[in-house]
Amino acid sequence: MTTRLSVFTALLLATSALAATGPASASILVEEAEAAKVTDGGTRYAVPEGWSETVAGDIVTLAPPEADSTIRLVEVGEAANGKAAIAAAWMAASPDFERPVAVEREVPTSNGWDEAYVTAYTIPPAVGRGAQAVALRKGERWTVLLADLAIATASKRGAQIGEINAAIAPTAYEKESFAGKEARAIDTAFVTEFRDWLKASMDALQVPGVAYALIGKDGAILHEEGLGVRDLASGAPVDPDTLFMVGSNTKGMTTLMIASMVEDGLIDYDAKVIDYDPDFRLGSAETTDKVLVRHLICACTGLPRKDMEWVINTPADAGAGWTYDLLAGTEPTSGFGEVFQYNNVIAAAAGYVAGHVLYPDLDRGAAYDKAMDERVFGPLGMDSVTFKVDEAIASGNAALFHGLDGDGKAVTIEAGPNRSIYPVRPAGAAWADIGDFASYVANELTEGVRSDGTRVFAADAVTGRRVHSIPIGKDAWYGMGVMSANMNGVPATFHGGDVFGHHSQYIALPDAGVAMAILTNGTSGSTLYSAAMRKFVEMVYDAKELKADEAIEEAVKNSKEGLERFWSKLVPVDADRGDALLGTYEETALGRATLVKEGEDYWIRLPSFSSKVMLREHDDGTASVVLTDGMWRGVALLIGDADGQPTLTLDDSQHKYRYARVD
Repeated sequence: MTTRLSVFTALLLATSALAATGPASASILVEEAEAAKVTDGGTRYAVPEGWSETVAGDIVTLAPPEADSTIRLVEVGEAANGKAAIAAAWMAASPDFERPVAVEREVPTSNGWDEAYVTAYTIPPAVGRGAQAVALRKGERWTVLLADLAIATASKRGAQIGEINAAIAPTAYEKESFAGKEARAIDTAFVTEFRDWLKASMDALQVPGVAYALIGKDGAILHEEGLGVRDLASGAPVDPDTLFMVGSNTKGMTTLMIASMVEDGLIDYDAKVIDYDPDFRLGSAETTDKVLVRHLICACTGLPRKDMEWVINTPADAGAGWTYDLLAGTEPTSGFGEVFQYNNVIAAAAGYVAGHVLYPDLDRGAAYDKAMDERVFGPLGMDSVTFKVDEAIASGNAALFHGLDGDGKAVTIEAGPNRSIYPVRPAGAAWADIGDFASYVANELTEGVRSDGTRVFAADAVTGRRVHSIPIGKDAWYGMGVMSANMNGVPATFHGGDVFGHHSQYIALPDAGVAMAILTNGTSGSTLYSAAMRKFVEMVYDAKELKADEAIEEAVKNSKEGLERFWSKLVPVDADRGDALLGTYEETALGRATLVKEGEDYWIRLPSFSSKVMLREHDDGTASVVLTDGMWRGVALLIGDADGQPTLTLDDSQHKYRYARVD
């Protein structure tokens, strides 16, 4: 992850309260972008498709079609330091800009820059905007990126923003190329080095347990093992049979099932979904009629994330049909094929539609489960897989979920929120041990041939899922439940998976004939697996620029400082305000929320979880109640008023959910 991407990605993630089952690893893709243009000051940059470009002297202004956001590239020239460069850039580009500084500091560099300095600004949530600045120095010259973004637009166009960030480089910079480079063998020395790095990184990030596998030519699993513990309380060790949730890597398994059906002529990527399942609905009748099978799994249909509704308010008896109910109330916010937007619910529908085609007389959930057993798990020998949290835990060898407490220490967290994924299980509910997960990854490397030489999938079925459905950056694409990129001159395919307290990742390098798979059971696992991908590539190609160690150090620092900033902004809810808010609230999609008082503390109780809340006062006179417990830490509800009654509004980037008090 490049410095600029880290900064702007932080802005985007701050707008989304949840990242469950999302592709956190997408960050590695866009750092491969190459710029197409050069400023008069000698900085390369890129303009995403559909964006406008205005050049006025030393200022390049890029704006998305929504015209409510800008990213400006300002050539400042000489300045005393990064802070001074940013001040000069704002004065030149937007002299009226004035926001309190939330954080400012020097950060690690990449892409040929000598120094990088970041400033992030505090903007009240009611404004619906975010702003950051990044100053980059080459020699004596400073170049500054200024981002002033509407939150909804930043969420919608995050991949394109990443493309802009990744492209910024001095003209003299030449990206390292792996093309034609001999790959290092995965031998005992390789394993030892990678293991030692993982152990040190786990300790630094407080990830309790990891299972990983290294895969070689012909899909042979060269090494697999568990590190750390599956449960902090018991100290039970992780071993190769320990089960982890793979999160969104379930999507790639689901698309493999669909691809096998396409090969057998049972379903057509380019046929309308309603031709196979008339019960499918998406927003309006007009939109529904346009949806093809490939649109369900391409992240290109324009559907924004809509996780809050199923994470917070999954009915106890929800079945696969509930996925269809959620989609029926969702309309795209961008055109088909316009931008990358990741939506778990429509990916879940893909699995249910395919299962229904095969077994129309079964319940959609049962049909999907049977199809996966017969067409994916069976052929690949994946006999440990389950979609149920309680079934995995009952095995006696499941990694429990872990997060960070208020002091930043790893603790066990409740399994409950991950149970809500079951009704949308084709998108992210699968559990597997590292051997079974590695078998799936090896299939990506061998294009359908098991290590014993048996072909179990047509090559086109495997590789067809890498079709360039939608760009995530220059030379990087989302396909169908998999990602692919031209990474420093060599092809790569990979995907991540994230649920509450578990994270998974793989990367396959076909030219080198090697792959890596990793499963983790801690909140910081996504940081670990992102850096582990870097470390693996770094070692395979003896790379100089991916800087995995630096990524871990920066993540540790960010976590510590971020937690300190979080608590510094909060105060206990005062009795007058808190007592006035007590009661039960209702929101059409999210159900009921009840604010209660226990002793001197105030708590919010939602259908799938509860959390203590504190108060954050904003500069515009508004205030939010902020959840402070476990995986929900940082979720905020803006306090409002309607007809003399209090309201609580949850802003999920492109959706605003307003709770109204009912008693």
